[in-house]
Amino acid sequence: MKKKYRCLFYVLIIVIVFGTSQSSNIKKSIFHIWGQVQDCFFGEITWISLGEKRVLLGNLEESPAFSYLLCRGGGVNAWKQKQWKEKKKQKATLRLVEDENSKMRAEEEKFLERVGSDLNKKHNIQQENSKKEKTDQLVQQLRKNKNTNFLLQQFYIVDATTSVDKSVFQVEKMLNKNYAIKKTKEPQILIFHTHGGTEYFGKETGKNSIIEVGEKLKEELEEKYGFTVLHDKTKYDQINGKMDRNKAYTKALDGVKEIMDQNKSIEVLIDLHRDAGSNNEKRITKIDGKTVAQFMIFNGLSRNRRGEIAYLHNDNLQDNLAFGLQVKLRAMERYPNLTIKNYLKGYRYNMHLCKRFLLIELGNQNNTMKEAKNTMSYLAEILNDVLTNK
Repeated sequence: MKKKYRCLFYVLIIVIVFGTSQSSNIKKSIFHIWGQVQDCFFGEITWISLGEKRVLLGNLEESPAFSYLLCRGGGVNAWKQKQWKEKKKQKATLRLVEDENSKMRAEEEKFLERVGSDLNKKHNIQQENSKKEKTDQLVQQLRKNKNTNFLLQQFYIVDATTSVDKSVFQVEKMLNKNYAIKKTKEPQILIFHTHGGTEYFGKETGKNSIIEVGEKLKEELEEKYGFTVLHDKTKYDQINGKMDRNKAYTKALDGVKEIMDQNKSIEVLIDLHRDAGSNNEKRITKIDGKTVAQFMIFNGLSRNRRGEIAYLHNDNLQDNLAFGLQVKLRAMERYPNLTIKNYLKGYRYNMHLCKRFLLIELGNQNNTMKEAKNTMSYLAEILNDVLTNK
């Protein structure tokens, strides 16, 4: 039978079939078989001719036209497989971040057990920077020598879980970077608390929360210095009705990003924590006759002992370190015994969200609420100095 007659014959058969009472079922069968043929045939075709244009396809694999018009450049199955692999990779990265957060908490518990020896003894809080002359000398010496080793030895504590890339600590740039912001009526500073549900002053939980101290800092910054401040009182360590510090940073990341998306004017993030100690000693100093809680600036390096943690990359790392150092130095110049050495640790702690990011560990569970709140007036003064480039 000649080709044209065969074609006419097939068309006639199709017309007859589709005209029968069983046409709907037969149609479904034919389309199902045709779909399998497409998958088998087009699934073997490479993506060469389609190239980078596949990025622009969106959800076209759901369109019937996709199979007919685009499969010549790449198989439907191959395209779907690639999409599935990308989603699987994203989920794996999220699991890794949560695993690191969990490990972080385990390491924090060990850190808290070592507080008495690491801070109160080895770095002796009561003796460190005990005289203004000493602090002035240290700050002036750093400004003069701009030496990285001197910086790390005199101004930082390096946790055993991390490693230091000295190239990140470019002293001259850290000292001279200008972090001033213009005071406006739009929100400029966001204060929040990753562990707002589990950190209290005093041994009785549920009272004297770190969140109350954050409200005091907001008042000081607004009323005395004219900044516009948002205070996020969300307890990010309260998940599904239970306290879970392991995933608090993951939850805080989503919450803070949403606030920043709604308030594009925010330039400063302050994650205010209450630190903890393994003994009964308070972290206090005397200023203007008042007892105030000491504080420590905490930096995440996104590094473990083997080197950089790639999936926790932080484009703002150098700015985070420089901003924290400038706050530390200004505190030393104004109130010599108010701060402890800045603490360096692995992981990221959401510091990638903003250049001017401070994670502050205030006092410990032995401090009173009054001591903690007393600190806020001095912290606000120091922040104003740095944020106005005084």
